[in-house]
Amino acid sequence: MRDSTFPTELFEAIIQEVRPCRLILPLEQDDFSEYRKRLYTLCSCARTCRAWAPTSRLCLYSRLIFISTEKKSFELLVRSLDGNPWLQTLVRGLSIIDNDDDYTPPIPRYSTAAGSISHTWALMLMGKLPRLQDIGFALARGLACHTHLSRALRTFSTVTSLSLAWKHSGSFEDLLKLILVFPALRNLMIHGSLWTPNGRRELHVPPKEALSAPDSAHN
Repeated sequence: MRDSTFPTELFEAIIQEVRPCRLILPLEQDDFSEYRKRLYTLCSCARTCRAWAPTSRLCLYSRLIFISTEKKSFELLVRSLDGNPWLQTLVRGLSIIDNDDDYTPPIPRYSTAAGSISHTWALMLMGKLPRLQDIGFALARGLACHTHLSRALRTFSTVTSLSLAWKHSGSFEDLLKLILVFPALRNLMIHGSLWTPNGRRELHVPPKEALSAPDSAHN
């Protein structure tokens, strides 16, 4: 890998321009496709030369998105974090998305033979993401907080934002258990689910324009 012949300000501006934007769950088809394209471009930037590598890696690792059945890719990430502890401090956001037509339409469906990381990612990353701030789930089914998962999630004490999007979730009690494991949580976004007073879930997916429109009722 050679040194760069360009001024630092120039190649850093190029890298910042191609870095993926922050995505909001559930993902739109065009958004996720664009995210993948920019991710591949960042990988190319990281291999360009020594000078480009640090900024490119910062952008590559700052926000990670994994399809739940991409187990081999996720295991590669874990090995990278174990082998390069300094990478652990770069990760600020992590999203796990189910291999489902509603959440991953722009990419080929992956084989589920290797298993899913939906309920194991926290155990695999315990103690490896000291600066993680945002966690997102887009799951076909809700995330049941069993004892081992709860203990693992509690280790991510720096998380302040949680995004949830799922089609089939459990009870309101299950949701509360998931929320309460994050002691520093300040922001919560739930898409596609409402519960009645008795805890039964009702599907409610507001139109996209309603999600982005200002709340005039409080103006």
